[in-house]
Amino acid sequence: MQFPSGRPGVSTSDRVLLQGFDIIESIANSLGLVQPIKDRAKEIFKKIEEQKTCTSAVHGVTKKEINKAVQSIKRHVELEDMGTTNASELLVRRFCSNLGMKNHAVKAVHEAVEKIQDVDIRRNPKSMLAAIIYTITQLSDEKKPLRDISVAADVAEGTIKKSFKDMSPHVSRLVPKWYAREEDIRKICIS
Repeated sequence: MQFPSGRPGVSTSDRVLLQGFDIIESIANSLGLVQPIKDRAKEIFKKIEEQKTCTSAVHGVTKKEINKAVQSIKRHVELEDMGTTNASELLVRRFCSNLGMKNHAVKAVHEAVEKIQDVDIRRNPKSMLAAIIYTITQLSDEKKPLRDISVAADVAEGTIKKSFKDMSPHVSRLVPKWYAREEDIRKICIS
């Protein structure tokens, strides 16, 4: 959003914040990120802007100076405590949020996604995630229809069925033991 430079009541720092928030919102929307992630990104941007710890990589700035500035930014916004979030974690959050899944089911999906890394199934990760979500929801009191999972994950129902079939020999190793009993896991089927 562009503001006229002479607009009364809007300082330069406010313009920078508003423009930054618009950019964050646009990028987050294109990635399908949930509101808490958008809000945290805006908080980080605002802290950096308030602290004026940003630097520009212009001629004459050394790598050491840039690294020093990065460390300063990290200290100011407490990024060390946040940990890192990888793409699969973001997809799990987004898909599960779109389906309105409860926290314990989301935790089970996260654990299953971690375990599936050790299984040799040659399918698209997004398709496997959709199959895992289907499995976890079928083991809960709040079963989700395959069509809803298909829409939330943007994966065709037929692809989810094929992924589930490929995953089914390993499903008892993937589903956390605290989440479901072995006999319930063996009963899961896809129609």
